[in-house]
Amino acid sequence: MIPFETILVWTALFRELWVAGRTFTRVQSSLLALLLVCNFAIMAYEARYTEPSGLWLRSAGFVLLILALSLLEWAAFCVRGKFFSYIGNPDPPKFIFISGPYARIRHPFYSSYILTLVAVAMIFPNRVTIAVAVFNFSLLWYAAEFEEQKFAATEMAGSYRTYIARTGRFLPRFSR
Repeated sequence: MIPFETILVWTALFRELWVAGRTFTRVQSSLLALLLVCNFAIMAYEARYTEPSGLWLRSAGFVLLILALSLLEWAAFCVRGKFFSYIGNPDPPKFIFISGPYARIRHPFYSSYILTLVAVAMIFPNRVTIAVAVFNFSLLWYAAEFEEQKFAATEMAGSYRTYIARTGRFLPRFSR
């Protein structure tokens, strides 16, 4: 029988990918998107073959997982019907979206992915899950830089700099 923790993690990872798949528009294939999907698959595999952590760490991981999925759903609900492209696509942005979680976090989807991967590493701690979480944080940091550079090359650059000054990249900014 598959443990409850494993089923929960598989469900969360699948939900992250499914929501992203139906929310964003594919402009072209992206190596970043492929890497993210592969890393989610590695985490799912590790969840099947690793013993869960102790009660406190596992509980904290579940709380993070709930936070991650809540942020994901909120962000997806807010952007539904807008043109947002897959991670790593070079298409030029056409607007700055500042509603919902975007009012405080520039990349709430990436934040959700990071929280999910950290949660999985907490629930099933081992070298692989921790390495995948660290690697993905680096990958998503690069993707965020890439997205922000796309804005800098448009006529919205000044407005985007103002947006950057009042929002956090992955964590909410409440001051300034």
